[in-house]
Amino acid sequence: MTGVQTCALPISIVIVTLFVFSYAMYKVLTGSEYRDDYILAVNTAIASYQVLLIITFILQMLFGLGDGIMNFVQPLIILALAYGSMKFFGLKFSLKNFKYKKLVLVIFASLFFGILFYFLNEPVPGLFSAAIPVLLLYTLFVSLGEEFMFRFVVFRLAEKAFSYKKALHLQAIVFSLIHLVGIAYIFEHYSIQGSFFMGNPFLNIFVYFIALYLFSLVAGSFVGKSKKFSYTLIYAIVLHWVTNLVSILLRLFF
Repeated sequence: MTGVQTCALPISIVIVTLFVFSYAMYKVLTGSEYRDDYILAVNTAIASYQVLLIITFILQMLFGLGDGIMNFVQPLIILALAYGSMKFFGLKFSLKNFKYKKLVLVIFASLFFGILFYFLNEPVPGLFSAAIPVLLLYTLFVSLGEEFMFRFVVFRLAEKAFSYKKALHLQAIVFSLIHLVGIAYIFEHYSIQGSFFMGNPFLNIFVYFIALYLFSLVAGSFVGKSKKFSYTLIYAIVLHWVTNLVSILLRLFF
């Protein structure tokens, strides 16, 4: 199978899955305007990762950029696309009424998920030889881009179209499926390395998906309902950032 086919197959699976889900929920949406915004938001998230693959391919072909540099450039691209989506949908972010005490709970949740993904041997870019400041920036940009895209754009518009509870699970499904776009690489990773708990790659991928889903549910719970979205998103960003840091640093030192 060629590189193009390897990329096209998982992307096609994700696109078909999300479109089928969108169509299946069509009649329970509360209004045509919100329905259209929700479907557009999901498709925007899918398109963002397609654009990411295209830009990555172009940069590598034209400039011969190595994986180390691209691993750092990719989250910046996602962050830029997420910001563009926010501006397009007219969403605003603010830190007013932010409560620092709640960060304690966020940190504990981050430690739990960081350790969980460490034991699950999460497939991550080859950053283990990078300097600590590079890891800090990389994980920060990843967290900012993905949280603005999924917990701010997709979650908020899905809540308007459905309800808070349905939107909470919906954004978790979208987030988890998007992370399986590189299913060929993930399967190869688990086929060779396995995890601390199991050696079956299919079982590893399933457990990894469930872990992503649970993580996304917790992140969405910290964000809460739409009237609090403007400042509570910072909790999800910190959760994502610290989780990634803990998982990577544990592999770096243990």
